Amino acid sequence: MHVTAPAGALLWILASAAIAASAVAVPITPRDTATDALERAAFVALPAVYDVDGKIRIEAVVAGGKRIAVDRSIEIHGTAYGVAPNRVVTALHLVAPPTARVLDELTALDVQGLPRDPATTRIIATAVTQLTLTRAQAEASAVACAGVVPTPIMATVVRTATNPQDDLVLLKINAPDAPTLLLDDGQTADTPIAVIGFGGQQSAIPAIRTGAVKQSAAIATNDAFATITVDVVRGDSGAPAVDDHGHSRGVVLRRETEQTEPVMAQAKSVRKLLEADGATNGETIATTGFRAAMAAFWSRDYVVAADRLAALVPTYADAALVRCEQQQAAALATAGYAISGPSTTRSAILALGAMATLVAALLGILRVRRHPLD
Repeated sequence: MHVTAPAGALLWILASAAIAASAVAVPITPRDTATDALERAAFVALPAVYDVDGKIRIEAVVAGGKRIAVDRSIEIHGTAYGVAPNRVVTALHLVAPPTARVLDELTALDVQGLPRDPATTRIIATAVTQLTLTRAQAEASAVACAGVVPTPIMATVVRTATNPQDDLVLLKINAPDAPTLLLDDGQTADTPIAVIGFGGQQSAIPAIRTGAVKQSAAIATNDAFATITVDVVRGDSGAPAVDDHGHSRGVVLRRETEQTEPVMAQAKSVRKLLEADGATNGETIATTGFRAAMAAFWSRDYVVAADRLAALVPTYADAALVRCEQQQAAALATAGYAISGPSTTRSAILALGAMATLVAALLGILRVRRHPLD
């Protein structure tokens, strides 16, 4: 087929644009219609992920022996996720931000007379002891179940990393059965990961940003950290980096800057912090149950999915996502779609049908043999 020059140029431009677009990691909206293994793993991890909100009251700034009264509040916004019964992990800098960031925030609030050098500045602030968490949900679920909304959860700061440079903090919630993510200490370069965070989001619907572990011993070969090839943004701090099993490989700490690549704390640093607090990492029944329910949902066994999700609803009293998925699975089961696609139920029915056909054929052959044609 001959393509004229203008048309060929147009095709080349369109192809180039498509290639360029595919090279850009576009955030994914969590959806229960996902088919990719990594995206499905991130969806299963959603109930264990929280939007973090709070405020830090800055009383004054001290520099060069001079105290500047401020009395202003700066907003806290980030991500956290469950790692043990009643325990949630997030980035320490959310509740104890570095001086440079505080000065930037106060400048944005039009506070006058602030010092320029963070190194010689001291911030006097009220320590953050409590934060508000909101469990993640999916956009499609939020639309389908408009009346089902997440309930805010109060969290208190209970333990910070011994080394502040580790940039991790544990929060306590009063929900021992709440979903948690299993930590995976194994770090291998090029392991695909999905970061579930609230950076750039305006609601309790996070964005899923995909990439991979780049270097497992980052920051001067310190194996407490790893660099990642995920375009995380402000607000993703504290987010889990999950693999295609839904296990957390680490906690997002920093987005890309002129000096550094995106960085996460490795899972073993979170485990160390939990041990110092006397807590043990593991998945609760809320997580394993939701995984099993969604596996049935994606296999189109909607009756089984609806039953499994219904059993989880009491445990997930504050999780709009689970209640909405249960409603959708129940509606699909009632509509009779259970065998419309590949599923264990459908396979069993087809197997029985094939067996019945085979038996009928054998009986037919025997009958012919007993009554041969004249």
